[in-house]
Amino acid sequence: MPGAALNGKWVFDHGEGMDAVVKALNVPADKIPQDTNSTVDIKVNGDNITITTSFGGKTAESQMVIGQARAATELSRLSGKDVTGTPSWDGDKLVVQGAGGKGKIIREVVGGKLQVTFQFGDVSGKRIFNKA
Repeated sequence: MPGAALNGKWVFDHGEGMDAVVKALNVPADKIPQDTNSTVDIKVNGDNITITTSFGGKTAESQMVIGQARAATELSRLSGKDVTGTPSWDGDKLVVQGAGGKGKIIREVVGGKLQVTFQFGDVSGKRIFNKA
């Protein structure tokens, strides 16, 4: 089943290049995530995916169905703008492609760690999580 390795709870380890991503998205300084104690819980059930993120004492849940456009709340939280995206599988990678093709988020397991890659135009950054 695609995405089976994504299942479970993940704890933030570190970020790479995220400063460039928030700058490219024109994220206001007060919206830039500062909490290094965030967790992500991913549940993959066929084409239905639920992602629960806990950060800064808040919890946000995002539900998606492969192939169905939806509000991309994870990008909307960063950018402060309404963003839509369509999730798909690329092998075992969960890819949410933003409307208009400018941005996407890729979730995959690399070396036993969850890697969440944010791409916007020519800019990309990663958030790396360890299995809880």
